[in-house]
Amino acid sequence: MTSESTTTTDHDEIPAWVDKFESQNLALLYQDHKSDGEGSTFFKLVNR
Repeated sequence: MTSESTTTTDHDEIPAWVDKFESQNLALLYQDHKSDGEGSTFFKLVNR
């Protein structure tokens, strides 16, 4: 038994996100891996 996960993004919305981040002076802070080497799901929006 296999499980398949698909994520779709409307690429037309990406410029709107970038414009909003820029206009609000925001950045996305994220962590690829935890200190133990496992993958991380941590992220947050921060002021630049």
